Amino acid sequence: MKLLMAFLVSLGILDLAEGAVQISNLDASSYGSVMSTSTVSAKAEMVTGFSSSSSMEVTLTTNSTLAFSHVWSMPEDVRFLYDAAGNASIRTGSSFREGQPLGGVNALIIKLDDSAPGSFATEFKNITINGVPVRNLFASDGTDYVMITNFGSTVDLKGAFYKNVASAGNESRLTFFAVSIPEPSSSLMCLLSISATLLRRRRY
Repeated sequence: MKLLMAFLVSLGILDLAEGAVQISNLDASSYGSVMSTSTVSAKAEMVTGFSSSSSMEVTLTTNSTLAFSHVWSMPEDVRFLYDAAGNASIRTGSSFREGQPLGGVNALIIKLDDSAPGSFATEFKNITINGVPVRNLFASDGTDYVMITNFGSTVDLKGAFYKNVASAGNESRLTFFAVSIPEPSSSLMCLLSISATLLRRRRY
């Protein structure tokens, strides 16, 4: 009965929240479920890098793969854009690449990985999407995820990437997946996220 009530209340909240950016926390299981049913239209990946200038620290994959070397600042300003004309781009510092996504986009997943030795962490902070704040992501010998939906036809994601000070190669990794989640899966994910939040609040 409680689940049914939460479901009905959630439906009302979804109606009221229509047009507002939705931000959902994911764990490894829900991330796997979303990715298994979605089409990745664009992927931007940033890794710590090696000392050699031949390594490609930033990659944008759309209808082709564009990669470039980058020497990270601490922190590094990162910006991911998806515009109404269908272009996806990644900017790290002054470096910029743009490509044409393979399909539509109705969700953005941020994945932060850390596998560097020691107790230091990889972080992605001061995040906004279309001006809406997103919680900071934190990973220390693990992974943190967040999914963003209901942002309309454009994405303007900004944040500060703090690589693990002990990392090398790909031990600090920040990835953006611009995906198309088949309907009604995207609505269902939002619904489940809100229902879970309501149930957690009822326990207190």
